[in-house]
Parts: sequence; C-alpha cells; structure tokens
Amino acid sequence: MNAIVLGVFVSLLIACHGYSSKELKCLVCKVAIEEMTDAIESVNPNKKIQVGGYRLGNNGEYSGRLVPYKRSSMQISELMDTTCEKMTDYVRAKTKDTKKLVLLKLMTSEGVMNPDISNVDLIQDSDLNKSLEFYCESIMQEHEDIIHDGLRDDLDNPADTICESITELCGKSNDEKVEL
Repeated sequence: MNAIVLGVFVSLLIACHGYSSKELKCLVCKVAIEEMTDAIESVNPNKKIQVGGYRLGNNGEYSGRLVPYKRSSMQISELMDTTCEKMTDYVRAKTKDTKKLVLLKLMTSEGVMNPDISNVDLIQDSDLNKSLEFYCESIMQEHEDIIHDGLRDDLDNPADTICESITELCGKSNDEKVEL
C-alpha cells in the first residue's frame, strides 16, 4: 500500500515539474548503471572469492573454488542491493544552455563540490530525491536479470546498452533492441 501511495506521489511531483517520468527513469537507469560500473572497475582484479560447496572434504579442507571477485555474481548482487541508496547524492537539474533535464552528482569522488554545478539550474525537489531512489529500486527489481547479465558480461558502454537498447527505458524502438 505504501508503495502505491509513494508511486502516485512521485507521479504527481513529476507532472508538476514539467518533465516525464520516462525521461527521469532513463536518467536514473543510466546513473545507477554507471555507479555500478565504476564500483566494478575499482575492484582489485587479483581479489578472489571462494564459491561452490562449503563442506569439508576428507582432508579437512573446503571443496570450493576460487574465482575473481570482479564481475562475480556476488559482487553484482551486492551492488544491485546498495546502489539505489546513492541516489541521495544526486539532484535534478536543467542545463542552462539547452534546458535539458540531468541528474547531477553533488560531490565528486574526490570529495569536492561538482564543478558542473555552475552550468545547471537546480530543480527544487520537495521529496528530497526519494523519487530517484524509488525509481532506481523499481528498475533494479523489474530488470534484475538483464542488469546482472549485462554487468557480468562487460558490455561496451553498459549504461546505454542496458538502459536504451535492452530495457528500452530510454525509448529506443523495438527494431533496435539488442539481445544479450
């Protein structure tokens, strides 16, 4: 019930600001995939995790195998569970020159204010960006397998491929749809 009320509230807020929920979903999808891709790339390629059976063998050792953590199902699942929380780091804005809707990360990875903030007009957001997190969570739930497979397979430009071509959240036509 709370999800329905939040969904209606989010839709009304978006309608008041003059941009479509489809446009916002597209931006949220791309930002979320970029956040996950950055996290994947930051992992030490030598890091390994043990997978498989967790039973002790006759010799007293585990019978699992070591696999790279980078792009593992475990890493991608963890990222899918935590990425939407990062939407609170973003604000809606319109570029000053084109008036195009964008999601702007307030702080860079170095911990300083984003220098692009001078090129945009921030949009006042009465829900304190809860709708960005809501959209992110709904995208992760609806397209979980597609996102997981796309990140695991190391696609070229994963944000565009997943959000435009595969899930069509960004409005590509059906004849341009790409299969994994």
